[in-house]
Amino acid sequence: MTDGFESALILLANDYRFAAGEIADRPCVHSRMQLWCHAGRGSITVNQETFAVEPGSTFILPWGHHITYRADRSEPMFVSGIHLIPFCEPPDAVPWYEVANNQEHRLAQVDWMADRPLNGLERVIQRKLPLNHSLLHLGAYICSLFQRSALDREAIRLASQSLIQEWMHLLENQQRRDLPNGLDRVCSYITHHLHEQLSLQQYARIAGCSGSNLNRQARRHLGKTILQWQRDQQMAQACQQLRSSNLSIQHIAKSCGYDDPLYFSRIFKQAQRLSPRRYRQLHLVV
Repeated sequence: MTDGFESALILLANDYRFAAGEIADRPCVHSRMQLWCHAGRGSITVNQETFAVEPGSTFILPWGHHITYRADRSEPMFVSGIHLIPFCEPPDAVPWYEVANNQEHRLAQVDWMADRPLNGLERVIQRKLPLNHSLLHLGAYICSLFQRSALDREAIRLASQSLIQEWMHLLENQQRRDLPNGLDRVCSYITHHLHEQLSLQQYARIAGCSGSNLNRQARRHLGKTILQWQRDQQMAQACQQLRSSNLSIQHIAKSCGYDDPLYFSRIFKQAQRLSPRRYRQLHLVV
């Protein structure tokens, strides 16, 4: 979830078509950057590590990264990039379309713009994604917001939250591939039975180990206890249903394992900083 990232803000999102053999160097980029390739080929070197770039190549880059782009001479790459600032509360006008890419830039030392920890995203994340992947669809939408004649500031602020959620979801899916068998069985069970609220001991029996051992594995591989992970999956499903349906909050609560809609609303507000009703008002797509 995006707890504590209400001040996150995307300042720049754009597409760029490299010329044949073009090289571009950015010594210190003050943003969390999502970069992906639509077409063509090339390479990037990030913090002295080189990666091949081809259609579907997707990267999430840490704060302060040094990046050098090298476009192929026969098939130069066409890429998109999104620059997200985890903490951005400018005292005056928001500096749209501007991101510090070296230490001498005027935005490099301000105290109202800064990084914040994002567990698991403190290194370069590299994935090969299909071009119809939800993360790339969201990225295309964000780029389109920056191509409009008038910026929709509220949409960009909300998109910033959604982008962080998608990054964490992408990382979580990768982590799932590396889980011990017992923990994987429990995660699979939870994913398919979000309407249930089992105890730690019941999940431990599914895993074939003790409750304390299950939680040790969960903390190591998921970054939280198994019941905390279950709650996050339930809240993610609740968000999806609130965004995409007119189901009653009571019905959504029950489908997410909460018989008491008032208790569900309290848990949801703790996770999202919004009540379910307000979340729906801001996000419902009809």
